[in-house]
Amino acid sequence: MPKIYRYLWICIFCFLTPFSWATMHLAAQRDFIIDTDVGVDDILAIAYILHRPEITVKAITIESNGNAHCAPAYANLFNLLKLQRKMDIPIACGRSTSFPGGHQFPDATRKYFDTFMDNLLPKSNVIQQGLGAQDLLFKTLHSAPQPMDILALGPLTTIAETLDKHPELKNKIRMIYLMGGAISVPGNILDVDPAQLNKVAEWNIYFDPYAAKKVFESHVPITLVPLDVTNQANIDLEFYNKMNQRKNDTSLAAFIFKLLDRNKQMILDNNWYFWDPMAAVISSNESIAIIKTLPLSVLVKPERLSGKTVIDKEHGRPIRVCLGIDSKKFKEILLNTWVHTYAIQDDG
Repeated sequence: MPKIYRYLWICIFCFLTPFSWATMHLAAQRDFIIDTDVGVDDILAIAYILHRPEITVKAITIESNGNAHCAPAYANLFNLLKLQRKMDIPIACGRSTSFPGGHQFPDATRKYFDTFMDNLLPKSNVIQQGLGAQDLLFKTLHSAPQPMDILALGPLTTIAETLDKHPELKNKIRMIYLMGGAISVPGNILDVDPAQLNKVAEWNIYFDPYAAKKVFESHVPITLVPLDVTNQANIDLEFYNKMNQRKNDTSLAAFIFKLLDRNKQMILDNNWYFWDPMAAVISSNESIAIIKTLPLSVLVKPERLSGKTVIDKEHGRPIRVCLGIDSKKFKEILLNTWVHTYAIQDDG
C-alpha cells in the first residue's frame, strides 16, 4: 500500500475510534511523582498511572505512617513495578510517624494492608535500597528540567517535611493532585475505627493534619479530590463484571480482577468507592471533573475536628476542588487503560 494511503487509513482510524491510543500517544508527555501509603486503592491508582503512555513516573515515595508499614509496602510496590515492567522507577520509604498530633490506622487494619497482595503476584525478596523518601523527593524535584506533577494518595508527611526544608522546591511542582478531605460530606474515620469521636475528617488528611496544613499553606497548586466527589462513584457489580470479561486481555487486567475479586464482598455491600483511582484519572484528564476553586484550611485541633477541611474565607488558601464527576466516562477511561496492551506488551 502506498504511504499516502496508509497515512489516510491511520487518520480515519484515529477519527473514528472513541478511545484513540494513537491520539493519546501524541499528547504532551508529563513527568509524575507518586506519593502513596500503598493501600488497595493506591495500587489500583498506581497501576493506572504506570499504564498511561503519556505519563512517565520518575519516583514513588511511601508514606510509612499510613495504610501499610515500610517493608511490606515496598515489596508490594516492587512486585507491581515488576508486573508492569517499570523496575527502573526508584522507590523509597518515609518516616513511620506523623508530625506531633497525627494518627495511625488500628494495628489490625494496618496488618491487612501489609498482606492484601499476598499470592496475587509472585513474591520477591527485596529490601529498601538507596535514598529515603524525603531525599528521593528532593533529588527528583531538584533535578527536574521543568515542573512536575505529584499524585498524592496518602498522608502528606514527606511532602510537608521536604517543602519545610527546601521551600524553593515549590517552583518545581506544577500541581499536586491529592485524594483527601471532606468539604460538605461526613468524614470516614468511623468506617475504620468506630471508637473514634471524629466524624468530619477523611483518613489521608487525618493521618497527619499538621502535614496537610503545611502543604495547603505552601502556595503549591493543589487539585483536591475529596470524599464529596469520590462518593459519587462506587466500584459496583457492573464494573466488576466488565473487568471479569476483560481479565484475560493483559497480565495487568488479570491482576486487577483478582484484586477486585478478593474484595468482592465490599463491592456487594456497596461500600467500596473509587477513592485513589479517581484522583489518578482526574490527574490525567481533568475534563471529566467539575472543579471549583475554594478557600480551604485544615483544622488540627480539637481532636474531634482534627483533619477537617473547611471553607475559610478569611485564612484559607485557594485550592482547586473536584465537586462533580462524569462517572460513566471515568469508569470507561479506567477500565480501558487497565486492559489495553499499548503500554505493556505481554509475552505470548
